[in-house]
Amino acid sequence: MEKPIIVAVEREGEHGGLTKAMEQVIGAAHQLTTGPVWAVSAAAEPDLADLGAAGVSEVFIRAGGADPRLPAATAELVAAVIDERGPVGAVILPGTYWGKETCGHLSALIDGAAAVDVATVGEEDGQLVASKSVLGGTWVTRFKLERGVPLVALTGSATFPLGATPTICQLTALAVAARPEVSAVQVVSARRQEGDASARLAEADIVVVGGRGAEDNFELVHEVAQRLGGAVGATRVACDEGLADRALQVGQTGITIAPRLYLGLGVSGAIHHTCGMQGSEVIVAVCDDPDAPIFELADFGIVGDVNEVVPQLLATLT
Repeated sequence: MEKPIIVAVEREGEHGGLTKAMEQVIGAAHQLTTGPVWAVSAAAEPDLADLGAAGVSEVFIRAGGADPRLPAATAELVAAVIDERGPVGAVILPGTYWGKETCGHLSALIDGAAAVDVATVGEEDGQLVASKSVLGGTWVTRFKLERGVPLVALTGSATFPLGATPTICQLTALAVAARPEVSAVQVVSARRQEGDASARLAEADIVVVGGRGAEDNFELVHEVAQRLGGAVGATRVACDEGLADRALQVGQTGITIAPRLYLGLGVSGAIHHTCGMQGSEVIVAVCDDPDAPIFELADFGIVGDVNEVVPQLLATLT
């Protein structure tokens, strides 16, 4: 594909720079096209240096009309860029709540075919081809987006390395007339939540997840994560029993992760959990049930009680 690709970027990482989700959408865009990659930003002052280093040649912001942080406002900005610059090959968004909502607004606005939780993208016979897991991760579907401009929101387990040639990123402000239903929404105040656990979990290279088998001593999960410099996650059962905040739930009804290292402590591997972590690079599991489904996915497995195995691990890490 030679047409430009538009990516939507929401915010900077916890310590500045691009978030993992932003790196994924930019990497996917460069994989899909040999043409330019443009960005639309929900931030009034995007980091041009970081975006340029990732190979984004131009970033667009709204010049008034509505609060740019609103998903509907971002969708209007994308539509304005397409009207201003002509046809584009696709629009790629992060698989965050903001990205998925923006994707829905944009699909209705420009009548483009949309798909969320997409794992791969490519081109076939001039059309965008994508794939995603369905039915709790038991099947993978492959499909074409045939209507209008293809719109995709990537899943958190997608893997698209940046690998682009750095460029000088230009900033362009577009005057966009807000629709009445968009201008009627006013953001009174906003602040980044301190210690946003779900954001750290989605971007962490190392994730330690506690399950039912760790319920007697969930502090072990936190201690291992601290020693490894990783983030803490939990299964649905662990969250249901109050052992972890709901924001830490990994799986079909929680967050999808794809860290370099996944360490499951007392996790049996129910399908509603594994569909949210099966994209992990290396999977290590500790579970006292030798027939637990998690061992079918694990690269390294230890059959044993978490309360006996983990203290030995901590002693080794000291």
